[in-house]
Amino acid sequence: GNLTQAAIMLELMEQRKNNKNSSDVSAWNLLQGEIAMAQGRHEEALPLLEKALAAQDNNYSLESLAYCHYKAGHFSQARDLYLKLIGRHSLGWEAQRCWMEAHYNLALVYESLGNKAAAKEYYEKLIHRWQQGNHELVLLAAAKENVKRL
Repeated sequence: GNLTQAAIMLELMEQRKNNKNSSDVSAWNLLQGEIAMAQGRHEEALPLLEKALAAQDNNYSLESLAYCHYKAGHFSQARDLYLKLIGRHSLGWEAQRCWMEAHYNLALVYESLGNKAAAKEYYEKLIHRWQQGNHELVLLAAAKENVKRL
């Protein structure tokens, strides 16, 4: 992402946020956490993302927290959060992107944990769900390559 634009957005949010509004609190912490993650400050990002999720339990915050745990090397925590996200079966609205990507990212987590069978299972679940998907979908192509590799 564009960190300059994110910093501008964060400044605008600071001026307008209502600390009594859970959506504002969640969005504020989520953006701060995403910026910290993009800068490689994963341990600093974690409490911000946890606050975002606590303020508003949604797929966006849950996915960001799971991904941050993955990037920080906390694979068991990442696995548990991705499983929770996948269990929500979020289809038919914008957050389905997080849900679909969770299958791929969970497979990466399982690979990091040394569980190739589980990794392959989640790559294959993604491939099955997107069997009619455009061949140019990067995540789909990567999942197919990873299944071959495993």
